[in-house]
Amino acid sequence: GVSGADGSAVFHLGNTQVFAAVFGPRECDRRSDAQPDMATVRCEFATAAFSQSERKRPTSSTRHNDRRPREFARVIRETFESVLLLHLFPRSQIDIFIEVLQDDGSVRCAAINAATLALVSAGLPMKGMVAASTIGLVDDHVLMDLNSQERSTNGAEIEVVMLPRTGKIVTLIAGKKMELKDLNTCLQNAGKACK
Repeated sequence: GVSGADGSAVFHLGNTQVFAAVFGPRECDRRSDAQPDMATVRCEFATAAFSQSERKRPTSSTRHNDRRPREFARVIRETFESVLLLHLFPRSQIDIFIEVLQDDGSVRCAAINAATLALVSAGLPMKGMVAASTIGLVDDHVLMDLNSQERSTNGAEIEVVMLPRTGKIVTLIAGKKMELKDLNTCLQNAGKACK
C-alpha cells in the first residue's frame, strides 16, 4: 500500500489499470468543511502522463479546460457519499485519491471498483460494496466493460454502479443520446455485469 494510506487497491479491467488510496476518517483539513452530523468525502482523480496509448500534446486550452478529472472525481465522490455510513464519523473527512495508470476504456468504472476495494481495505463501513461496469451495444451485440476500440464504434453505452447484493442502482451515466430500447437492453444486462 501507500505510506500512510488507511486503504489502497489496484484494479485491472482488461488493459485499464487504476490505483486508489483512501485516507481517513480523520480530522478535517479545514474546519469549515466539518459537518456536525456526518463525514465529508473528498475525491481527487488524476491520470498519469504515460497512461494512454496515444500521446496527446497538451495545449494551454486543453490544460485549463480539461473537465474530465473534475467530473470523474465528482461522480466518484457522489457515488460513495450515497453508500458510506458517513453518520458514524461526524466532523471528519474521508479522502479518496485515484490515479489512472493505464487507460484502455471503462476508466471511470475501473476507478470506482478500485475505490471500493480501497475503502474495504480501510475498513470503512458501507451499505454494501458497489460494483461498476460499462455496458454497450456494438453491432447489436451487448458488451460489458468496453475497451477503447469497442467504445470508438459510437454505439449505445451506459455506465452503471450498483449494489450487487440488492440490485439497487447507485449511479447511472449515459454519455450520449440513445434509443429507449437500447437503454433498456443495456439496463437488463447491468445486473450480470456488476456481479
